Amino acid sequence: MRKIARRLVASFAVVALICASVPARSQEDEPETKTAPPPPWKAGDPIPNGYRVETRAREWAILVGAVIFGIPYLLSAGVAAIGTRIKLPFGALFVPAIGPFIQMGIAASATGDLVFAIDGSVQTLGLVLLVYGITSRESVLVRNDVATTRIVPMAMGKGGYGVGLHVQF
Repeated sequence: MRKIARRLVASFAVVALICASVPARSQEDEPETKTAPPPPWKAGDPIPNGYRVETRAREWAILVGAVIFGIPYLLSAGVAAIGTRIKLPFGALFVPAIGPFIQMGIAASATGDLVFAIDGSVQTLGLVLLVYGITSRESVLVRNDVATTRIVPMAMGKGGYGVGLHVQF
């Protein structure tokens, strides 16, 4: 048990050292680009000259959902991995979002039930936000003089398919 705890602490220390050694970027590193913000616009309004409408995934929801879901899930999976190695019944925690609720039925303590309920609720919230961000689209104004790049599926050869780069100026 102590060997596992020492290894876990050592691995967290290595990750912390790696994260601390990455240099932070300052604002001086960024080139100055002064672009005017798009005019106020809602879906259904006429499109202003020099702009086009694009639909995009809600990036904020994807990012926030991935972080809110990912951190507690990785912690749960780590607890499950350590627990199964030392012969404790934590295997249900490997199941995303509903695993902590399954584990509540196995746990024998009220404190454990509370921890698993919070863990499962946070994972579920993150997963809901992630799915919302991926499935819902928002319409935004984009200037026509800004180039866009997309990776799109396209036909390759006779009857084959692949991925191509679509650049629009």
